[in-house]
Amino acid sequence: MLNKTSKEYEKKAMLTYNQYMEIQELLDSLAEMKQHIQINYYYDDAGLSLHKRNETLRVRHIGEKLTLEHKFNKHYQDHMHICDENSTAVTEMTGSLLLTGNRYDYLDSLVTVRSVYAFDGFEIMLDVNYYFGITDYEIEVETQWDVKIPETVKKIFDGSHSTPGKYKRFIQKYVQLVK
Repeated sequence: MLNKTSKEYEKKAMLTYNQYMEIQELLDSLAEMKQHIQINYYYDDAGLSLHKRNETLRVRHIGEKLTLEHKFNKHYQDHMHICDENSTAVTEMTGSLLLTGNRYDYLDSLVTVRSVYAFDGFEIMLDVNYYFGITDYEIEVETQWDVKIPETVKKIFDGSHSTPGKYKRFIQKYVQLVK
């Protein structure tokens, strides 16, 4: 079912609205920004077994493309999120998915307005996320951490703890609402 495997390396940090605006202004002066809306449709079973195993199953919708993605082997190293990801293009949304013989049902979605700044060897993403009436702001850097990242951006991560990813924040709120 899932046919493309890759390894993902990223650093994440939550931002306030003011930090978001300040960093966006800085990045706009350094690189061209491309913006898109992405919708993550999350799946799990009633017992949230994928979440408990620290896995994510989602369909990501960007433009006209739908991609089924399964993230697993998630861990942190030097505050960097590292995981394996299997993905494949799909043609339609369904209410449930089968993965390794198990059925997972659609939970809900998280909408992100993503601003992407491409640099030599890495990308910086500024995200505004909307889910369950919440709006939050996040910065992600996808790369190996030893490339030349602007010091202003690196300082955001200095001494910071690992920020929970979108799915973890989504599930925390989902559990509050469902229980």
